[in-house]
Order: sequence, then C-alpha cells, then structure tokens
Amino acid sequence: MCRIATLAGFFLVMLLLVAGCGDGRKTVNIMVLKDSVPLPGVELVFFADEAQFASGFTDADGMTTILALPGEYKVTASRRGKLSETIIDPKDAPKMMMAASKEPKDKAAAPKKAKIEGLAEEYGKLDMTPLSLMVPATSNPVELSVKGP
Repeated sequence: MCRIATLAGFFLVMLLLVAGCGDGRKTVNIMVLKDSVPLPGVELVFFADEAQFASGFTDADGMTTILALPGEYKVTASRRGKLSETIIDPKDAPKMMMAASKEPKDKAAAPKKAKIEGLAEEYGKLDMTPLSLMVPATSNPVELSVKGP
C-alpha cells in the first residue's frame, strides 16, 4: 500500500513539473497589408535586442503566424527570393505540374512572368524599419501596413 502511495505521489509531482515547464511563448497571427490589401510573399523577420528571434513568410492571404516570448520586437519586411515571388496554393499544385510539362522547350518563346512589386527599402533594414510588434498582441490578427518603393 505504501508503495502505491509513493508511486502515485511521484507521478503527481512529475505531472505538475511537466505542466509548469512551458516556455511562455505566445502565438501571434500577423497580416501584412499594402494599401489596405493583404500582401502575400512577404518575409518578416523579428528582432529582440538586435538579435534575430523569429521569421516567417506571409501566405496567399497575407497571413503568417509566429511563436514569441512576451516583449517588444522590431520587424523587417522584404519581398525577395524564390519564396516571395511564387505563392502556390497546395490545391493548385497538380494543375501547375501539368502546365509545366506542357511549357515550350524554348525559354525565349515562353511568356514572361510579371514580377511582384517590392517594398520600400526602409522595411528591410533593422535600423530604419518603422515596424514593431508587442507580444502578447492586443489584436488578432496584428496588422502591419507597408508601402511600396
């Protein structure tokens, strides 16, 4: 009987320790807007005390989600690189693969793809960005508004 009570006590203590070991991070949903329109393909990088803390890319709806410890963060935003130029909805992938197999072999004959407009240079530089984020957030999603070049 004493052994069962000891085991039960041990498991209770372990359960309480595990339950209290959360790291305190909060989920923050973020929407990037340009001219009040959601902006896909934006890379957001979050800095605390000038050290990179987290990053993410906005999806086709201009949304991303991060996990962050409570505090204030400076945020840089940029649209460059392959991920920011091509936003693919997983439901469209089979159609895109079929279309790619039917593309002309001669790249010069292929139609040119329109480039996605970039953001003002200030958003991509830590010392110039006007963007910041407080965690925990007071709204859901947090809206970050940006301007073009």
